[in-house]
Amino acid sequence: MSDKETPVVREFADIIKELDRGRVHNELGDRLHELIAAAQDTGKGGSITLTIGVVPDSKTQMLRFATKVVGKMPAAARAESLFFVDKNGNPTRQDPHQIALFEANEAARKAAAEQAANVTSINNVPKEA
Repeated sequence: MSDKETPVVREFADIIKELDRGRVHNELGDRLHELIAAAQDTGKGGSITLTIGVVPDSKTQMLRFATKVVGKMPAAARAESLFFVDKNGNPTRQDPHQIALFEANEAARKAAAEQAANVTSINNVPKEA
C-alpha cells in the first residue's frame, strides 16, 4: 500500500458479531439489558467492559482474538437489621429482658384460672361431722 492510499477500515460492529461465533455480540446485548434494568431498579449506574486481546498465532499468519465481557451492575441498597443479644451471645429479634405481651397475658390467664380452681375447691370441701 502506498502512502496515498487510505486503508479501508472494517466496521467494528461487524467484527464484534463474528467474535466467538457471535456469542460476544449476544452476551453484550444480554449484559446491556441487565444493566438497564438494574439501573432503573436501583437508580444507580453501572458499566459493561469488553476486553479484546489480540495475539499473533505462532504457527500461522493469523491473529488470535480473546474476549472478555464484564458487567458491573449497580448494587441495590440493603437495609441494616437490629438485633438484641441473648444470654448465650446469640442474635435475636426479641428483647431477652422484656416479657412478651402474649406470654404475659397467657401467664396471667393461667394464674387466674388456678386461683379460681383453688377457690372452688375450698368452697366444695365437705364440712366435718
